[in-house]
Amino acid sequence: MKKHLACYLALGCCLLVAVSGATTKLPVTTTPESKTSTVPPTTVPTKPTPSTTTSTTTTTTTTTTTTTTSTTPTPPTTPPPPTTTAPPSPPVPKPDPQKYVANISDHNLIIAKMAMQINITYENVDSKMNVSRQINIPSDNRTTAFGSNSSLNDEVLQLTWKSAGTGNNSVLLHFKKDAKTYALTGVEVMVQPQELPHSKYNESVTFAFNKEAYNTTLGNSYRCIRLQTFNLTKTDESTVMAQLSVYDMQFQAFKSDDQTSFGYANDCQFDTPDVVPIAVGCVLAGLVVIVLGAYLITRKRTARGYHSM
Repeated sequence: MKKHLACYLALGCCLLVAVSGATTKLPVTTTPESKTSTVPPTTVPTKPTPSTTTSTTTTTTTTTTTTTTSTTPTPPTTPPPPTTTAPPSPPVPKPDPQKYVANISDHNLIIAKMAMQINITYENVDSKMNVSRQINIPSDNRTTAFGSNSSLNDEVLQLTWKSAGTGNNSVLLHFKKDAKTYALTGVEVMVQPQELPHSKYNESVTFAFNKEAYNTTLGNSYRCIRLQTFNLTKTDESTVMAQLSVYDMQFQAFKSDDQTSFGYANDCQFDTPDVVPIAVGCVLAGLVVIVLGAYLITRKRTARGYHSM
């Protein structure tokens, strides 16, 4: 019995030693596993942070570009409507001279040869700007000449041609005579409203020149090759609104024979302007003063010579 008990005790001690040895080895093997398991979770959360930041920056840049384009609906309202003036129309070429013969009564004629162009300035109701319109008097058979007189001392040459619309345009030359001479005393120009597009006029417009010019001897004609300009005013206004340009002008009124040829021509190149006699008078006055001054000086010197002797 004692031998068996001793064996049991020795076997129990061996088991205790084995169990204690096993338990001491376990913590050594488990500690390195705990260290390796803690390392990977630290690296995992650092990777998603940069992805979030980049996504937010890209979204902000796209929104800014869209806002700049959406804030531009104002330009159609800010600029004023286009009010640019229309380019000026090309000048109308100078017409050719035409000869006109009009009967006043038996053995009484008016003859004229000239080329005429009308330049009218008016307001365009659409653009509110002043525009000009050039109209040539046709230098062919489209222009008709009429003659009339209100008395023996007055004659009128009327040139008429068809307007761009309805009605006729006309130019009237008024002449008046006295015992020995006659002169042009007035010019009237009448145009239909169709000749003035986009104007405020709805009926014919009349312009006039009311001054005496070109005084000529009865029986003679008056001729002027250079350009003659008449400043015309509207009949109910005083400002100049039109000009009548006359080229290669020659006329003869109160012609008392049946001949359609011009009489002796008084040419405008021999007309002496008022400046010439004034200038001549000033020169003569200056010469008189110089001569008189020289005479007085010489006389004074001679008087001093006599006193010295």
